[in-house]
Parts: sequence; C-alpha cells; structure tokens
Amino acid sequence: MRNTPTRHRRVTIPRPTRSVWLLAKAWLTGLMDRPRPSVGPDTLLFVPGAAGDGVWYDGLVRGLWRGGVRDRVETFAWGGPTPLVLLNAMSDSVHADAEEQLCRRIAQLRAQDPRARITLLGHSAGAGVVLGALARLAPEVTVRRVVILGAMMSSDYDLAPALAHVEAAAHVFVSDRDTVFLDRIARLIGTYDHAHAPAAGFRGFRTDELPDALRRKVVQHPYDPAWQLLGNDGGHFGTEIDAFAAHVLAPLLIERRVYGPHRWVRSTPPPAAVPQRARQQAMRRGERAVTSLAS
Repeated sequence: MRNTPTRHRRVTIPRPTRSVWLLAKAWLTGLMDRPRPSVGPDTLLFVPGAAGDGVWYDGLVRGLWRGGVRDRVETFAWGGPTPLVLLNAMSDSVHADAEEQLCRRIAQLRAQDPRARITLLGHSAGAGVVLGALARLAPEVTVRRVVILGAMMSSDYDLAPALAHVEAAAHVFVSDRDTVFLDRIARLIGTYDHAHAPAAGFRGFRTDELPDALRRKVVQHPYDPAWQLLGNDGGHFGTEIDAFAAHVLAPLLIERRVYGPHRWVRSTPPPAAVPQRARQQAMRRGERAVTSLAS
C-alpha cells in the first residue's frame, strides 16, 4: 500500500479582502487622498484633537495644499489610540507627556535650521497641546505663527507663556455654532484645562489682561456665515473642510492679506459650485465618529 504524502493547503487572503483591508487601514489612519509631503526647511506641525489623526482631517491637509501651502506638514501624534479619546481629553499625565514631546520636537526643528519657519496648527484638545508645548520652550526658541481651530480650552486660559514664543500672530477660530463639542461636551466632561464651561473655541479667549505686546498677537476670527459657501457650517469639523482650508486658512499660513468679514481672502473668485454635499457628508462622518466614542 503506497503512502501518499499529506498535502497542506496554502491559505491565502483573497485579493478583494486584501483590498478592503488596505482601504480600511488607510481610512482609519486618515491617509487617503492626501498630497505628498513637501521637502524643505519650513515645517507646519499639525496637532489633531483627542481622537487623533483620521479621515476627518484629510480635507484640511488637502485644502492647505490647494491653497498654496508648501511647508512640510508633519502630524504630531499624541495620547493613546482613538478608542481612548476620553482619556486623551481628560488626563493631565497624557497632556504633560504630549506637551513635553512637542516641545522637544519644536526645539529639534529650530536647532536643525535656526532660520526655518515653524508653524503650529492645533484643533480641539490639540490646541491645548500646542499652547502647553509653547510655554515649555526655552526663552530663545520661537515659532513663526500659531493657528487654533475649535479650541477645547477655557476662555480664561493664560495665553501669555505661549505667546512669548510666537513671532507673528496666533489666529484663533471661534464658532458659537459648535454647540455639541465646545458647549455641551465641554460642560459635561470639562475642557483640556478642566473647566466645566463653554470652551474658548465657542466664545473666544479673554485677552484683556494680557500685556499690549502679547494682546496684539492674538487675532480671533468669529464664525462668518459666508463660510457656509465653503462647506463650513460652524460645527466642530467645519474648519477641516478642504475648500475652507484652501480659501481661509492657507492665506494665513503663507502670510497673505486677510480681508474683513464676508469678504474672500484670495484674489481669485469663490468657487461657483463647491461640492458642498460631499464636504458636509465628510464633516458629519467625522462628528459621528467622535461623538460615538464619547457616548
């Protein structure tokens, strides 16, 4: 009787399944449809909110590129993974560790090229990481400018230690339409600095006690209803819509002139047909994802 060798079947993942996995991985890490990073001395450090980087920030990165920003965009990862969003938002130890790491990264970039332009952009709780890291810098280390979107900070937060390290300006975008995150959730679980009250992203920072030299650096941008034409309805992820980032945020980062309310900030006319439905759907997906994690 002949002994036939046992045949072992080779298990492989079907190609469609592998494709779905790769797409899901890209979606979860927020790396779909983003421009290639630029190579150069100038760096834009982007600090996401407590849920971390994700697809909800794709429009922001893409829009900055469309608007002419050619700085090397570097996303600063902090805290735990997305399921730990509440821990990231509330833990002092997580905050301190993130601030110290970002502080070291800024100092490293400045040491590599003392003349390079460094810009910080923080969203939601990431604004707290940005401001805390700036306050930890050595006196001689500075950044060019700061942009704060939907700050999950208290309005009474002391900006002076951070502003001392900002050369040009700190632009703060405020929206009283962000009632879910910056009003209700801020009252419920507290802000980055543990104030159970509407956040600074909802009603702005108090700057009346700042020295004149520092107060002049703070430029607060209240929500403009005209921004709805760019897909920004004032919600927590409205500033991450790519058309808004291209037409409003990008000119600030490349130091173009910003015009007054209800005026376009670029010399080109506004888009006649912004695909607003697609942008609003992307924004709602981001808000639902974070809201479900917080509930």
